[in-house]
Amino acid sequence: MKIPLIHIFLITSLKNTITQKTKGINNENSWRNLNINRIIDLSKSYVEETTTITIQNTANVPLNEYFWIINNNITNKISSIKVKEKDEKTLLLDITPVKKSPFNDIKLYIIKLSKSILPKELVTIEINVIVTEILKPLPSLFSQLEDQHLIWEGLKYSLSVYFTEKQKTHIKIDNKDILSYSRYNENNSPNPILLKSHLIYNFNNIVKPLNKEFIFVHYKYNEPITVIKELEREIEISHWGNNIAVRNTYSITNAGTRLKENFSRIKWSQQLYYKTFQAVISSLKINLKAGTRDTYHVDEIGIVSTSEFVSNSKNTHLIIKPRYPVFGGWNYSCTVGWNLDLNKFLKKQSNGIYILKIPFVEGPINVHYKSISVNIILPEGSRILNVISRIPISEKKISLHKTYMDIIGRTSLKLFAKNLVDKTSSEDIFVSSHHFSFFFTEIF
Repeated sequence: MKIPLIHIFLITSLKNTITQKTKGINNENSWRNLNINRIIDLSKSYVEETTTITIQNTANVPLNEYFWIINNNITNKISSIKVKEKDEKTLLLDITPVKKSPFNDIKLYIIKLSKSILPKELVTIEINVIVTEILKPLPSLFSQLEDQHLIWEGLKYSLSVYFTEKQKTHIKIDNKDILSYSRYNENNSPNPILLKSHLIYNFNNIVKPLNKEFIFVHYKYNEPITVIKELEREIEISHWGNNIAVRNTYSITNAGTRLKENFSRIKWSQQLYYKTFQAVISSLKINLKAGTRDTYHVDEIGIVSTSEFVSNSKNTHLIIKPRYPVFGGWNYSCTVGWNLDLNKFLKKQSNGIYILKIPFVEGPINVHYKSISVNIILPEGSRILNVISRIPISEKKISLHKTYMDIIGRTSLKLFAKNLVDKTSSEDIFVSSHHFSFFFTEIF
C-alpha cells in the first residue's frame, strides 16, 4: 500500500514523539479534529460505539486519507468497523490497518475518503465500532434472586493522533440502572450530566494526541450475556421441490454472573411467577423471513415442545425455550430448523446464471457469535461462480456433499466467520452459480 509523503512524515513524527515523551506531537501539517461526538451504547450484551468526527485539512495540499487508531486491548474483540461520510447514507469508506505501525499499544488504520479535501476544507466522517467481551460482571458471583451488575471501562476521550478542539461523549444507559461512574468537576460544573437515558461528558478543552485516560460505568443489567460458542448452519437448496431447508445447530453459553450457591427450584418457581428472570437465558427469539414454515426445535433429549412459532402480517418469529434456565456459566445445545419457498430467494438471469440471496445468519437477538460455519448445499451439477458478502469471511471451502439418491454429489459452499454479533451477522450474502446437469429441472 502506497502511503503519501505527508503521512510518512506524520508517522515519523509520532514515533519520535514516543521516544521524546516531553515533547508534544507535531502534526500541524495534516488534520485537526474540530469536533468529536461519541455515542456508546451499553443497552446490549456487547458495546456499540458510534463516533462522528468533523475534521479540517490543515495541510498545504489536498488530502484524502485520515489516520484512525484504537487501543490494542480491544483489537481482538472488535466485531466490526464501518466508516462513512456523514452525507453518504449507504457508501462505506475503505478502512485498512497499517501493517508497520510505530506503536506497540495502539492499532493504526487509514481511512480512505471519497474525494480529496482541499486545504482548510472540512469533512465529517462517522465510525461505527462493535466490541465484544468488554463488559464484565462485578461482582462475578450472585445469589439466584439478586440483580446482575456489569462494569464498562473505556477511554475518556476518543483516541486520535491529531489534536482535538472539543468533544462530547454520550453513554446510552437508563439512569435508574447506574450504580457509579467516573465524575469530574470542570469549570465549576459537574461532568458528566446525568439524564434519563444518557450520561453526557462534555470536554471543551483541546485534547492532545494519544490521550489514554480511562472512565468507567458500573450498572445493573438484568439480561443474560448470551454467547453462541459455535453455530453450524446448513442451507439446502432444492430446485426439484422449490424449497430451502434451513438447519441451525447452536452451542450456547451464558457469560454473565455465576451463581454462588446451588440452584433452587423454589426460587426459580418464584421467578417464573413474578417474571423476574435475573440474567437468565429462559427463551431466545429468532426473527424469520415471511413465509417460513415447518419450524422445529430439538435438543439432545428430543423434540422441545415449549417453542412458540408466530407468523402473521406484521412479523414472523420463533421463540425457543431451553429445557432449563441457563444461568451464568451454564451451557445449552439445540437444533432449530424450518423451510422456505426457493423462488423468493433465487433469481435467474438472462444468461442462465442463478443468484441466491439469503441471510448469512438467522438467529437470536442480542447475542455474540464466537464461531460460525454456514454450509450452502446446491443441487447436483452446480458450479459456483462468485460469492459476495460484506461479512468478513475468514475461510471458504467448496466441496461435494454426497447423500442418498445422488449421482455425482451436490455442490457444497462452506463459509466461516468469527466474532460476529446479531446485528452484523444477519446481512445477506449473494451466491451466483451455473447449472449444467442434464437432469436439472427449472422452477420458473
